[in-house]
Amino acid sequence: MSKLKALIIIAGANPKTTIKKINKRYYNLANFYKYLYYINRIIAGFCVVLIPILLSTRKEIVTILFILMALIMVLDTVLNPMESWIRYSVSSDMLYVEELKKSGKYEEFEKEIKIITETENELFASLLSLSELIEKLRKNNTTKEPSE
Repeated sequence: MSKLKALIIIAGANPKTTIKKINKRYYNLANFYKYLYYINRIIAGFCVVLIPILLSTRKEIVTILFILMALIMVLDTVLNPMESWIRYSVSSDMLYVEELKKSGKYEEFEKEIKIITETENELFASLLSLSELIEKLRKNNTTKEPSE
């Protein structure tokens, strides 16, 4: 039995109510993973930039930054906020579009939905994985030898 059917049977609710609850849950999960994605990247970015600067003078802070980086990497690997954000956001959008189609209002907003969907797809295509971000920051942060 599918998870959706099980939820409907357990809740004793009609399918429409259950689908709305699931859509709200997906929307909230998408937002949670979006914030987690950005928080992880901001913290990792600061660590990557600060570690080389503090390496020779503040070893205790560098140690803390390395531990923080390890935690961020584990969190990112286990929870995979980028993929989860995309998955729940797209699912929520699709459920809402289906709701509009059933209510007969889809055609009225079809152009706007297309713009929103294209914009969101462009955003998702531009997201960096944690390893891509770290590599990009390392390349930008390396000091270049002055030319003679």
